[in-house]
Amino acid sequence: MAWWRTGLGALAVGIGVGRLVPELSDASTQWPYSLLGLAYCGYGITLLLYGSRRYGAVERELARDGYAPVHPRAILAFSLVAVALGAATGVLILLG
Repeated sequence: MAWWRTGLGALAVGIGVGRLVPELSDASTQWPYSLLGLAYCGYGITLLLYGSRRYGAVERELARDGYAPVHPRAILAFSLVAVALGAATGVLILLG
């Protein structure tokens, strides 16, 4: 469920960054906000899909009394994307 909650949060941030922030800030150029909003939405969708897959893996392992570890590369990839999105958001805030 945490994967889904985080994915939904990223979708909400995508809507905020892509649509609400440009409207509230009277930004003359809106495409950077739209692009960053789309990136957050893509991240959110990826988290939702991964969470669904992970849920199935955990349920299968629990039925066998086993353990389904998260792949370290998945954690690294999600972390790097989150850092990149955060950095891009910070740059946009500084330039906006």
